[in-house]
Amino acid sequence: MSPNPDDPTIQVTTSPSPQHVVCPRWCMVSKLTSAQRRRERGRRSQAAFRKRQAQAAKDLEDENRRLKEAIQKLVSAAGGGAPHSELLASVNHLAEAAGIDKGPAQTLTPPATTTLGQAAPPQRLTFDMWLDPLHYARISLPPRDIVPYLGHGADTFAGRLFWSVLDHVQSGCHRGQHDQPAVLIQRSLTHSKAVQRVKPSFIQAMVEARLEYRNTGSISPRYMAAAEQDLSSVVSRRVKEDYRETGRDPSRWLTCLGVENRVRRMLGVEVFALLDRAVRGEGDTFLRNSMNNIKCRLYDSSVCFGDGPRWHVNVVDALFLGWMVNSWPSGNV
Repeated sequence: MSPNPDDPTIQVTTSPSPQHVVCPRWCMVSKLTSAQRRRERGRRSQAAFRKRQAQAAKDLEDENRRLKEAIQKLVSAAGGGAPHSELLASVNHLAEAAGIDKGPAQTLTPPATTTLGQAAPPQRLTFDMWLDPLHYARISLPPRDIVPYLGHGADTFAGRLFWSVLDHVQSGCHRGQHDQPAVLIQRSLTHSKAVQRVKPSFIQAMVEARLEYRNTGSISPRYMAAAEQDLSSVVSRRVKEDYRETGRDPSRWLTCLGVENRVRRMLGVEVFALLDRAVRGEGDTFLRNSMNNIKCRLYDSSVCFGDGPRWHVNVVDALFLGWMVNSWPSGNV
């Protein structure tokens, strides 16, 4: 039975209702504003980071583009026969694009103008680079004019004649029958205006470069200017043009190969075989000595076409026909 709440005999006790803590309005606003500020700061920081990241990527892309343009410009200048000054300017541009400091007083200037026979020294760039990548490398490719006289060609009549002349230029004649090499070189350059301004010292360097290749299979950097592959063909072409302009026939001047072919036809196979043995230092002593005399006289009468010694056909005919006539009575031919 439930107690009657209206019964006065029954004392009803009630517990007080729990007290609710109410935050003032200003406190709620403060908490909300603080959270918003934190979120806002986070958004601003992220936005600033993304902006810096995008700018860094753009700067890197621009730098990469500038470097590619500078490299392309240098490659075009180096491979397109650009003037030296333009090549140096391209190198300068590349250094600037790469951020290399050349210093306030350091500039790149082209070398003094040189002519054939004057080898300019290697150009060192002012930020510790060499313009010529081959400055420290030996040249492994032979000049074109000596290719026929290398390998098996060195042991032919023409090859032995060719290297004999170059040995004479370098070391002189041990028989004591010639002027000094410098005098003979100068004389060999007087036949054409195309080579008259070439210095004997440059021809000497050309000879030494070729002998060095024969002996070692490469050429040192100091002979680089005198060992360019197409140098001999360029000079030879100019000499031939000068000859034609002055009414002379350049085909009348024979290379060592031309001498071998002409003498072989002139003497016949059997007599030429004796001559070939004499050139090798073999066979009859009289023939060897007479052949040494011929080589000395060829050395005295050679001219420079830029691609090796040459002789007029009349000189060749007189020397070898005379050799055959003089050798015939002795029974050696």
